[in-house]
Amino acid sequence: MNKVAGSIAEVIKDSVVEGFGPNKNGLCLLRVIKNRDTHIFVLTHSTDRPAPSVTDYVNEIAEVACDGVFQPPSKRKLREAIIHSFWVEHWPKEIPIFGGSYAVISFDDRLNPTWSYASKEDIASSLGIDASII
Repeated sequence: MNKVAGSIAEVIKDSVVEGFGPNKNGLCLLRVIKNRDTHIFVLTHSTDRPAPSVTDYVNEIAEVACDGVFQPPSKRKLREAIIHSFWVEHWPKEIPIFGGSYAVISFDDRLNPTWSYASKEDIASSLGIDASII
């Protein structure tokens, strides 16, 4: 586990989510951070396989990511875990469109996502964590 000095936030998982999209060839880097009672999921577009887009398959990725962390007993509990977690999408600077950008993803009760673009520092500040952990 990777803790940041002066923070109680810690990385609890660094992995990849593979196999999403129409040809099941999508690849997304996943970082899960635990900060007090909040789980923060950072979904980073792969520079090796930028298509299909994380944005286009965020619901599918969120289900796989949440299931891997919480292992909820039902679809309803999985949906609740997604809604009550904090989600960030990151486009590395090497990605031509939105390169270097971050967005907070919010899911409504039907798991419809909305994106709010913000700087990495603003996102970290709103969570009370060091930006280097994102």
